[in-house]
Amino acid sequence: MVLHIIRLIILSIFLFAKFSFADDKVIFSNFKDLNECVGSFKNFSEYKTNFKKCLDSKDISISKDDLNFLSQDKIKKTDYKNINDLPQLIKKAPNYIYSVDTHLRSLPLDTLSQLEKNKLLLTSYNNFNPKLFLTSKSESSDLNNAIMGFGVLFGINKIINADDTKTVSLSTNVSSIAENSSSAITITATLSAAVSGATTVNLSTSGTATSGTDYTAVASSITIPGGSTTASTTFTIIDDSISDVDETVIISISSVTGQGVTTGTSSSTVTITDNESVPSISLSSSSSSIAENSGSSITLQQHLQSSHLQL
Repeated sequence: MVLHIIRLIILSIFLFAKFSFADDKVIFSNFKDLNECVGSFKNFSEYKTNFKKCLDSKDISISKDDLNFLSQDKIKKTDYKNINDLPQLIKKAPNYIYSVDTHLRSLPLDTLSQLEKNKLLLTSYNNFNPKLFLTSKSESSDLNNAIMGFGVLFGINKIINADDTKTVSLSTNVSSIAENSSSAITITATLSAAVSGATTVNLSTSGTATSGTDYTAVASSITIPGGSTTASTTFTIIDDSISDVDETVIISISSVTGQGVTTGTSSSTVTITDNESVPSISLSSSSSSIAENSGSSITLQQHLQSSHLQL
């Protein structure tokens, strides 16, 4: 029992020494130094190549395993409460350096000034320490991996991989329209939040009204461009001279293709109100009176006021 306690104390001292006294060396003296060292990159692969060369030039060693452990997860504004916390993320999990870099650079200037971006980027990179990498080569029995894995990575992944589900809903600009209005009806697909790629919303129609007879054909899909939250299509009601009951057009989402997008409000109904007057039916006879023994027949006639009655 005593021996077990001694081992735990030694391990605790080891962890404290390893992670509390991390190398505080400033890697980059200013943003210009950082920017010239890391250079420009078009993708994650180019970034890793540039970053490795940059660290080599600063006499900082990073293993191939650690370089491959760099994350390319995207950070969103909803993943953090204060943007000034992002450099602290690198102290705890340096593998997110690319995620922080690309997120800060992507922010519009009306959200974060260039000077503020540069300061945060410089602080983030100066917080980078390859010695604090948690790689998959650590064995599951390693106490360090167990403590840091649950104490740090769980929290970081909870932030970085926060719920990214977006929903798309369908709506129309009117819920009821007169048959003779000649107005177009707008169908709008709306995302709860923008996504980077295009979202295709496939549509289907149903209801008591008939496509091609009561209304023009509805588009089979609506595509919301990446970075946008809405897109629309239109269709028009067809006027006829037939008197019938009010009819409905139900536009529904049949399926959605997009980056983590699910269906919210899945349908919208439009009622087409008939504009023709209701026809009347009357009866008449060839005679209003007749003698019982006349031997004549009486003719009854049915009169329809409108010749355009749909039954």
